Amino acid sequence: MVNVPYPIETLGDAGQRALASHLFCLDVDEVPEPELGAISRQYLTDESPGKGVVLDLLGATKRGDAWSFERKNAAKRVSLQDARRAGRAKIAFINGREDEGHALKRYKEELARKGVEWDEYWLDQVSLGTSGLAGFPLDRGYAWVILANPEPLEADSAPAFLLKSSIVEAIEARCPVFPARLADATARSKLATLLALSKAGVPTPETIVTASITDAARFVQLLHARGKDVVIKPIAKGGGWGVGKIPRGTSEGRIIDILGKYKWWYGDGVLLLQEFIENKGYDKRVLVLGDLVIGTERRFASLGAESWIYNISRGATGARDELDKAELHLVMAAASATGQLFCGVDLIRGIDGRDYILEVNSTPGFKGFEHFLNINVASFVLDYLLFFR
Repeated sequence: MVNVPYPIETLGDAGQRALASHLFCLDVDEVPEPELGAISRQYLTDESPGKGVVLDLLGATKRGDAWSFERKNAAKRVSLQDARRAGRAKIAFINGREDEGHALKRYKEELARKGVEWDEYWLDQVSLGTSGLAGFPLDRGYAWVILANPEPLEADSAPAFLLKSSIVEAIEARCPVFPARLADATARSKLATLLALSKAGVPTPETIVTASITDAARFVQLLHARGKDVVIKPIAKGGGWGVGKIPRGTSEGRIIDILGKYKWWYGDGVLLLQEFIENKGYDKRVLVLGDLVIGTERRFASLGAESWIYNISRGATGARDELDKAELHLVMAAASATGQLFCGVDLIRGIDGRDYILEVNSTPGFKGFEHFLNINVASFVLDYLLFFR
């Protein structure tokens, strides 16, 4: 861990400590007053001490309608340089696929800007046997091992999945891994996520996961009888891939035909069906990191996409948003229930006013946050890992 040059832990209020950590991880020299107010409202209650103590602690100064954090950022760079010289700030990436995704590219760019060294390994080139691990050095003293682009884990055959999972487990026994193996496995299975959320009492749309077309058809007909459409999606894919809808009025024969084709074309033999939540035309993606909320993005489907799918990777657009206290509680409960350190929580409010958690993603894409909200998510995550974990 890199030394934090401010005694944040001495703040007596948990909300103040979270606010100080959030502002410390922000990699901008100035924060406009309205934006600072929105960030503060995420952590400070009416009973909490004011944010002035936090701003004083971090050496922030008022400049017109914004707050300057140049002094804090300079101190952060010095601490990072000291840690780098001492060999306490090196990062390893283990890439789960041959190409380079957006998040991995951005992490590398930010590490280069910070002057932090990194090494890259490929998961398919790491082996495990009775003599130990080959292809990844456990003795390099990495501050963090970041598992990048691990999507193939979810689609591999059982033997390949067991091998890769065992490799990550062996690394995790010696090095901190991000995301953690069990948390990632939970979030990558929509079934495991739903069960964890249900156990914790977190509201989700009514759902069934089954290999039986008969049971699936019965579920669809039941929801149709209640006046609800049904969403069908793969159990272990993200980004809105393969998601479809079976609307009310679909004939029984057509329902059976859709389920039969979908089961093998998209579902690998398994069907996941979910109540469609009638909504106001948007959902919210919230990036959670520990006890911090990096930001909230309101997502709107693009005109050229299906009007009810809000994934940025499917052409949706985003805008900065905030959470009310009920939404914030629900989002943090979802992250906790699924054991996540960093995750994207998808939240939707129905036209009946009720909130539902749709998904929890352990390796969330953040292109929309950086493009539409102008938040440097890659830098924020790296600073949090290096300074606070």
